[in-house]
Amino acid sequence: MTDSFSDYFRDFVRREGHGAPLVAHLTGTIASLLLAALMLRFGLVFFLPIALYPLLQGALIAAWLGERSTDLERPSWCLRAEFKLLWLWLSGRLARARAPRARY
Repeated sequence: MTDSFSDYFRDFVRREGHGAPLVAHLTGTIASLLLAALMLRFGLVFFLPIALYPLLQGALIAAWLGERSTDLERPSWCLRAEFKLLWLWLSGRLARARAPRARY
């Protein structure tokens, strides 16, 4: 078990930041954000927690395809890592984050 989020995220990116697990993570995160935006647009705020479903499914599929790097004692780290992974991918810095001594 890791003691800091930066250590957790470094291991998370090395295990899940490539190939099919990466596609599953990004697809789930993007689908959740789009679903949340649609729900807010149409005033379905009560159903907003349902928008987390694609995010969770993407993470489960990625865990099944790759190595299981989930820290079940810190679910907030898992959620934070999903959004940080998406941000690094969108900004084009994911390859640097996979480098052996990257600090993110």
